[in-house]
Amino acid sequence: MNSKTAVLIFANSPEIDARRKGIQHGEELFENLNKNLIRKVKRSRLPYFISTEKTQKGQNFGERFYNAISNVFNSGYDQIITIGNDTPQLQTQHILKAHKALIQNKTTLGSSADGGFYILGIHKKTFNDLDFKNLAWQTSQLFSQIKSALEQLDSKVLCLETFNDIDNVESLRQIQNFIHQISAQIQGLISKLIKQFEFIFFNFLLSDFGIRANIPFNKGSPRLV
Repeated sequence: MNSKTAVLIFANSPEIDARRKGIQHGEELFENLNKNLIRKVKRSRLPYFISTEKTQKGQNFGERFYNAISNVFNSGYDQIITIGNDTPQLQTQHILKAHKALIQNKTTLGSSADGGFYILGIHKKTFNDLDFKNLAWQTSQLFSQIKSALEQLDSKVLCLETFNDIDNVESLRQIQNFIHQISAQIQGLISKLIKQFEFIFFNFLLSDFGIRANIPFNKGSPRLV
């Protein structure tokens, strides 16, 4: 394998991810997403780094993303493949496709359904030429903006398929439509969380009409506080 290529994993602690994405009792899901992604990266046999809330530096998302990538480039790598822990459809084959494209002097992008991207394979020179910090981070325009910016730099871009990422409770339901592409363990955790949220919503709905649900207490369901 080309030792000049490294994978950079963005994966916050399960507690931080669950809280920031508003997924109550989602810590087990994000813990398994982190472990699952690291296994996929290890199968690629590429060196990898992990960026968490403890190591990231910057005032906003764009700065933290930029600084994390810069640190890996400064470690002696010429090409980086960045991925996040919130796209369970991502497989080892997508990492290897990005690596092959980099060897062929191409940039790789995989779009998220919400307009962002879940994978970026980029060369150091392209990264330095790109106005990275000022991209429309955390908006639905990000993928189209970065793709356009790369094309203006005359960078050849390989686009992978569009995947859903986990941003909130609703995104869990959307990902269920592609459950065959996700590991059985992650499937089970997503289904469990959705059932818990539906249980809470059902009780809220009944309370709006002044109705007390005659439902036995479910110790596995989250308590309202």
